Amino acid sequence: MIQIPFFNTGRATANVTVLRSPVGTDERRKELRYPTDGWAKVVVPFLPEPQIVSAHVVDVSRGGMRLKLLAPLEPGTLLQIEMKSVLATGEVRYCRRDGAEYSVGIQLDEVGDNGQTV
Repeated sequence: MIQIPFFNTGRATANVTVLRSPVGTDERRKELRYPTDGWAKVVVPFLPEPQIVSAHVVDVSRGGMRLKLLAPLEPGTLLQIEMKSVLATGEVRYCRRDGAEYSVGIQLDEVGDNGQTV
């Protein structure tokens, strides 16, 4: 397990299991992405009826993460992401069909402790 400090805070970290070395070292990204294999609850609160879905967390970085979902989310959608010890807010930057799923890029705004005992 490693700890990755997320965007916009020096305090909040998430323990993730790194599956291999960082992805995207030859890309134009500012931050390295670390592959992981976890699950999160995604809440889209600003709809007439808030939507809650499970998501597979594919990779994380200091400023964002990539999720796999069964349904698409529109770019610009604001959401909350709940993991074991982390509660984050962010914005959908892209959503691409990937076989039967959707690959969704999230830019994180705030990250903190979700208050649950792990």
